[in-house]
Amino acid sequence: MLQLLENRTKQSKQELELLESLEELRDLNRRQRSVDYDKMLSHFDMKESQKKMEEVEEEEDEKFIR
Repeated sequence: MLQLLENRTKQSKQELELLESLEELRDLNRRQRSVDYDKMLSHFDMKESQKKMEEVEEEEDEKFIR
């Protein structure tokens, strides 16, 4: 009887852990679904190109000053 109760307790614990893992995966999927990777990449590209333009302008200013 005691062994049966211990087995049931272990099984219940495993089921709870599986449910928690499943819920974490669902949350992760929801978050990933809401991320717009194209928009993020285009925003990053815009920052990079703006930075390059600023560097070029700074170099031109340096040349002009000389």
